[in-house]
Amino acid sequence: MELIYQNARGRGITLETADSTDMLNPGISPFILTAAQGLYDLRSEAYVIDPPERAGSVRVSSRVTRRLIVLEGFIAVNVPENRRRLTACFSPLVTGWLTLRRDEAGGVFERRIGCAAESGLAFDKADGSRFTASLIAPSPWWEDTDGGLTANLTGWIGGVAFPWSVVDGFQFGGRASGTTVNVVNPGDVSTGMTIKLFAADDVERPAVIRPGTGEAMRITATLEAGDAFEIGTEAGEKYARYVHADGTTVGGMRYVDPDSVFLQLEPGDNLLRAEAVSGGGALTATASFRPKYLSV
Repeated sequence: MELIYQNARGRGITLETADSTDMLNPGISPFILTAAQGLYDLRSEAYVIDPPERAGSVRVSSRVTRRLIVLEGFIAVNVPENRRRLTACFSPLVTGWLTLRRDEAGGVFERRIGCAAESGLAFDKADGSRFTASLIAPSPWWEDTDGGLTANLTGWIGGVAFPWSVVDGFQFGGRASGTTVNVVNPGDVSTGMTIKLFAADDVERPAVIRPGTGEAMRITATLEAGDAFEIGTEAGEKYARYVHADGTTVGGMRYVDPDSVFLQLEPGDNLLRAEAVSGGGALTATASFRPKYLSV
């Protein structure tokens, strides 16, 4: 197993697991991992009430708290130089990503988690090569290291019927308005997404709707040909931006309908539909997201 930490400034190190015989023969990294806490377990808080005249308690809700990760290890070679590398990498002033990588029967398994150093590195006073890194992951979920998943929310209508012949201006198909699409979230918890709307022609009040509940993310503007609109629904990172056909980008929150819901994708099946008051056939809509997992 390997743990790779890279901060937002591009500085990164790799921690390898090894037994004591590897101390004088490090592999690809001079940093050896001896212990890790917080990679697999979650901490949660349950909220309950104690109704009068009733035995026991009633659960109201629960929440998963931030993940605390503690890494212990030692520097196998070039201790003074690599102490400096470690200190710069695990800076408490910069956020970063911790990636877990291990070999499995089906290939290489990788997942990452966003975190930051809780404080500066702690080095053992008796042995300056030994260190402890304490990390905080505000969002406790692991995610895949690839670019995530993208679902197309707008379908196509075929324009070919047999027998047929090609003539000037013939169209093989066109965009379908109001097509319901099943977006599958393979993760363990709900997640936000990035919704991208593009207008090939004028599209009035485009929206992405969850048919089962009626929840919708609706835009009050009419997108002109070449315009695009992007919405982020991730908790704590919500945004909207309007990209005009000439490339000009402006804040888009004022174009979001006040009754809109920043839709989340639940684990498993999610039925979504992209539509518009008019011009739906010119609308292209996609939803991109990163599945989140409880553990590794």
